[in-house]
Amino acid sequence: MINLQCAGDNLGMFVVNTLKARVEQRSMPSSAWLLPYDTFWNSDEILVSRPGRNYTVDDYQQLFQDIGFPDGYQMRKDTAKFSMVTL
Repeated sequence: MINLQCAGDNLGMFVVNTLKARVEQRSMPSSAWLLPYDTFWNSDEILVSRPGRNYTVDDYQQLFQDIGFPDGYQMRKDTAKFSMVTL
């Protein structure tokens, strides 16, 4: 599960400010593209948990809204076509 309190990933480089890394990483559509899809994850599997709320593959729009990054949901929708799997 993802911790909503975390900043960006500085890849272990202590000289890189994680908050500044988050700004850059959020601009990369591939980050949204890599989130789990409902073709492989069930809608009852919790992906992100915080006090009072759990998020599943059905809750991405609300998740991005709750973390103050609604553009992330738009990026998710834009990249979804690249990973659609027909079963």
